Amino acid sequence: MNKNYENQEVREEALSDQELIKMVISGNKNAYRHLVSRHKDLVFSMLLRQTGDREIAEELAQETFIKSFRGLKSFRQDSKFSTWLTRIALNSAHSYFGSK
Repeated sequence: MNKNYENQEVREEALSDQELIKMVISGNKNAYRHLVSRHKDLVFSMLLRQTGDREIAEELAQETFIKSFRGLKSFRQDSKFSTWLTRIALNSAHSYFGSK
């Protein structure tokens, strides 16, 4: 595989989360869209169960993906991306309820 990920065309179904993460870190911001698409239902459904409110769950899901994008370089890949993302989402929900 070409190691210059910045301008590489992305086929979501053909790439692992780890490959997409490498692409994003290498400068291909478009690759993050595929990670969001792949994990948005998981994050949203978990947040909806936590909050019981679709609007709040959508807001927290968006916040989760923004935080994960900003922190992607610090993701050590000791666990699956979905596990790391779920932890960010749960922390966002706890912060939301803590501020109420």
